[in-house]
Amino acid sequence: MKDIITNIEEKGEYGVNILPIEYLHQLLDNASRYPYGVDELEIASLKAYPLTRIKTPLIREAKTDIECKVIAAYDFATR
Repeated sequence: MKDIITNIEEKGEYGVNILPIEYLHQLLDNASRYPYGVDELEIASLKAYPLTRIKTPLIREAKTDIECKVIAAYDFATR
């Protein structure tokens, strides 16, 4: 499971970042699987910045971002 799912479950909030196409290679690097706790933004040479509404940082290079809080969670995984 990617860190984002674990972080959402633990913190109840997350950020959605939409970056321009010129950051495609960094985004692909970020999509790789790394051990929990590895800073994928650092590996992809992207910068995070803190927010006031949620504690999860967003990506500075993003053109658009959304701050999200979980109000309900459902597991639709099939077995």
